[in-house]
Amino acid sequence: MALLAAALLLPFPSPPSSFSPPPTPPLPHRWDLAKAHSHASLLRLIRRTLLSRRVAPLHAADVHTEARVRDLPAHLGLRRAPSQLLITPDLVAVDGSRVLIVEATIAPPAALGKYAARKARKYAGLRRRGDARVLAPLVVAVGTDGSVAAATLRAAEAMRLDEEELRRFLAAAAAIAMARPDARRGGARRRGGARGGEGGGSRAERKRRRAAAAREAHGCDDTP
Repeated sequence: MALLAAALLLPFPSPPSSFSPPPTPPLPHRWDLAKAHSHASLLRLIRRTLLSRRVAPLHAADVHTEARVRDLPAHLGLRRAPSQLLITPDLVAVDGSRVLIVEATIAPPAALGKYAARKARKYAGLRRRGDARVLAPLVVAVGTDGSVAAATLRAAEAMRLDEEELRRFLAAAAAIAMARPDARRGGARRRGGARGGEGGGSRAERKRRRAAAAREAHGCDDTP
């Protein structure tokens, strides 16, 4: 027992000079977390809209979010080139006889068209040549001032939303984008509304949109 006690008092050997502790992984930047949170909220909105639309609402089992192409059901008919097996579309859904590929993006207003085009190009290769069943990728692109790209309106049309559903969808998407930390203020938002986006309106209207976005971001989601 005395020998054990004495051994415990001996100093631990120092590590060799070549020893270096493993690098500490950097903490997630709040900015990256905020962007990811906004994107997730927009994606939940798209999914919920498809599941609750008035015209032929989709079944939850037919909507796949953020799944790698290799993990998606083969009956969807997506092209599975080796270079595409690991890419992850935001949402893939069976809509009757059609297959929808939907991407969501939030970007500064000046870059909105560029981001929408880049998303469409990235996933265009998932369509087999001559296959009319799989639609060209749809992109829901919303500016941080609440404006929407023309691609967003085309996506909403392909999602078969009626006028009221379209209005609510665009308003909710604008609220989510405007709640992001880099959302522009003041005149930029008003200009976005004047261009036909959903980012304009009075201060009270913008406050209501931010509140709606906060509820969405905190998981107030009635998706089945």
